[in-house]
This record gives sequence, structure tokens and C-alpha cells, in this order.
Amino acid sequence: MDLTGTGRGKLILFGEHAAVYGFPALGTPLPLITTAVITPGKKQEWEVAGAPAEFHPLVKELLVREIQILSEKTNNGKMLFSGGICTLTSDIPYGVGYGSSAALCTALSSALIKGAVSPGIPRKQCDYLTWITAHKGEQLFHGTPSGIDTGLSLSPGLMSFLPSPPALPESRSLKGTLVPIITGAVERKKTAGKLIGDLRERYKKGEETVVRHIRILGKIAENAVELFSLKGRPDPSAAAALADEAQKSLQALNLSSPEIDNIISYSNSIGALGGKLSGAGGGGAFFIIPPANRDVMEIAGRIGRFCSKNGIQLSAELIGVGTE
Repeated sequence: MDLTGTGRGKLILFGEHAAVYGFPALGTPLPLITTAVITPGKKQEWEVAGAPAEFHPLVKELLVREIQILSEKTNNGKMLFSGGICTLTSDIPYGVGYGSSAALCTALSSALIKGAVSPGIPRKQCDYLTWITAHKGEQLFHGTPSGIDTGLSLSPGLMSFLPSPPALPESRSLKGTLVPIITGAVERKKTAGKLIGDLRERYKKGEETVVRHIRILGKIAENAVELFSLKGRPDPSAAAALADEAQKSLQALNLSSPEIDNIISYSNSIGALGGKLSGAGGGGAFFIIPPANRDVMEIAGRIGRFCSKNGIQLSAELIGVGTE
């Protein structure tokens, strides 16, 4: 019997970096999907298909880890599956800040859990087990992940998170809906782990600029959570003002990149309301907030042409999110 699971890409809107220091983060799932189809077999090994060959050993290790976690929690430690075939498909770009590793872990977890739990288990309990399994799986990629990315990969919409390591973060589904945004990504100059680690060292040393801007980013995240906690779609101008303010602090922390700065500057010149990078920085993902009642994809097309004309290579093509 085939077991199928999915995991969605994600976008951090507010609170990146500050969430490490006790502030909330706000994010949304993206319409980008990783799908895992697992066919358990009698062989004592796993075959992986549909992913780049260099990832196959990691996927096999991830399968074994997640199966062991689920076996301990649902089957008295007896291994649920010993081997089989795992087929993966995904439209999430790798390594750009869209949570590709979290989506993979979530897809595997949500597939495996269908063969691990009885049909009568409550949905909430099943979802939590899926999340904690995916979270522990993502430790293979990031060592000490916050749980935000896997939480967003499972979520149906806007969510706020308050990290509480080593436990999963406190999560809350927000009543508001996402304002239309345009998101894309450029090449990342450093890994997320390197950027987070370097900033942590500067924070521990009490570097005044770092401490001050982390607190600013945290307060902006708190304001953003409050803005999107109100039912309905907030004024895009209010969301854009928060994005612009956050981007200034991210620039002060040397987390932005010339490419993202240029894209935001051009976007504003053609009527966009604001924007910021998303995630660890050093390149990677960003989002732009267009004005209300404007054709989102028309603006995205103009931004794309600007990038081509100015030699800015997009690692993830521009897409519209939160549109009707």
C-alpha cells in the first residue's frame, strides 16, 4: 500500500533572527509542495527515486530516523518499516529560504504516520506527532532547528510562533489573511547556519548594534502579529511600513544583499509599498508588497525584467502569494 504525504514551502514574514532571542515570528506557507510516496517493502533497505542522486543517502538516513521516532511512539519500539521505495517530487527551490528541508521532512513524516497510527487517533494528536517527527528529522539538516519551518510546512495559513527550545515552539493560527505579496529569491552568499551563528556570537559579546536591532526586529514582529491577529485583510500600507522598518534593521546587521536592496528600491519606484528579505539573509528569499488594487503579476513581471536587465539572477522565480 502506498503512503502519500506532502509538505509545503514557507516564507518568514517577520521575526527572523529575533525569534532566537525570545520574540515571536510570523510566517505563511507557500503554494509550493514536496510530495513523498512511500511503498513499504520486505527488503531491509530503502530505495529513493525522484530526487537528485546526491541527496539519496541523506533521504535514506532521514527515513530511518523518522521511522525510529514513530516506532518508539506508536509501536513499542518495534520498527514499523524496514525498507521499501520512496519517491519524491518537489517544486520548492533548494537553499533559498523557502524551507525545502522542512518540507521534505514534513512530507516523509505525514506519509509515514499514515502507516503508523490507527484511524481513530484524534486529528490534533496526529498533527502534533507529524510535527514533532518532522522537527526531529530536520535536525539532520540544521542541528538545532526552531520548529518554525516544519510548523509552517504543516499549517493551512498565517501562523505566529514563539520558540521554546528544545521543545517545539508555541504556535497560534492568526485570524487575519495575508496581504498580496510577490516573493522570489536570489543567490545566498552564506548558509543560514553561518549567518545565524555569526550573529549569535556578536549578540553574546553584547555588540550594541546587534542587541539594539534584534530588539527592534522583535518589536516589529510583535506589532506584525497584532496586525494580522485581526480578522480580515489588513491595510497593505501598514504591513509594508513594518516590512520597511524591519529591512532597515536587517541592513544594519549586514544581513541583506545588494541584489535584494536593488530589487526593493526598484519595486518602490514603480509603486510597490515596501518589502524586505525573508529568513536568514545573505541573499535568499525576499518579498514585496504591491499597492492594493494593482495587478500583482504585472508588477512581478516588471521586477523580473529589471532583474534580467541588471544581471540579477533569480534563484527562485517571482510568484504572487495571498492573491484572490
